[in-house]
Amino acid sequence: MLPRARGGHSAARGADQKALLDQKRFDHVFYGAAFLGKRCGQALDTHRAAVEMLDKNRQQPPIELVETLGIRPLLLVGHSAGAAIVIRSCVDHGLSAEGVISINGALRPFRGAAGFLYPSLAKLMFLNPWTPNIIARSATDRERVERLIHGTGSNIDEPGVDLYARLMTSPVHVASALGMVAHWDLSALDRALPRLAHPLLLVTGQRDRAVPPEDAEYARQLAPRARVSEVSGVGHLAHEEAPETVADLIFDFAGKLAGNPANEGPESAPVACSGDR
Repeated sequence: MLPRARGGHSAARGADQKALLDQKRFDHVFYGAAFLGKRCGQALDTHRAAVEMLDKNRQQPPIELVETLGIRPLLLVGHSAGAAIVIRSCVDHGLSAEGVISINGALRPFRGAAGFLYPSLAKLMFLNPWTPNIIARSATDRERVERLIHGTGSNIDEPGVDLYARLMTSPVHVASALGMVAHWDLSALDRALPRLAHPLLLVTGQRDRAVPPEDAEYARQLAPRARVSEVSGVGHLAHEEAPETVADLIFDFAGKLAGNPANEGPESAPVACSGDR
């Protein structure tokens, strides 16, 4: 299961899903909105649902999937905010799997002045009903979208940029993003990570400028069964820049869980993986 949160779109991330399915080692890969059924297009595209997904008192979409299908997933994989959703689903709601993978997971609150300024600014923008429309109109400038993607440390192909540009011209999506940042509170994850019983692989992009790579090491020190794997030469959208490499990491982690219990424990140092192979 690879839930997505506010920033991604299924088409741009399809390369990672294809890399998983092409190797024919998973029967099914549930991706993004695909597991939300009739709630697709509503649950993840409004600010209210984005906030609700991090509310421990509300049912999480990943929980709804496994209950509806009657399955137990082998792995839960979350990117950025999706990693926080997956971990909270496991710790607070008992979502069961063999292991959890975080790809450039947003698992740590903003530090310093940014911890106050960013959410406060997002709240001011979110309260203005015209803001999403203004931002969405500015996204028609493709170069602005490209600069935003490059600002995360990532370089993706032209079709990928076009798809992000299309996504960002949706006022509903922009409202969702602003609302999520405005209400984003990761302080509870500091308490949740030590209670995460699942083996946790923290994949981090060496060039990520959206979530500092050192945040993965911070999370590793909190989670009892965590290890870090760094992918070189990629940024925040590591799974779009190097889908085969990320797929290899997923398969390797799955194999260790299935066949070598000795690898389920913590590691003292990151494991480096080239993003160019």
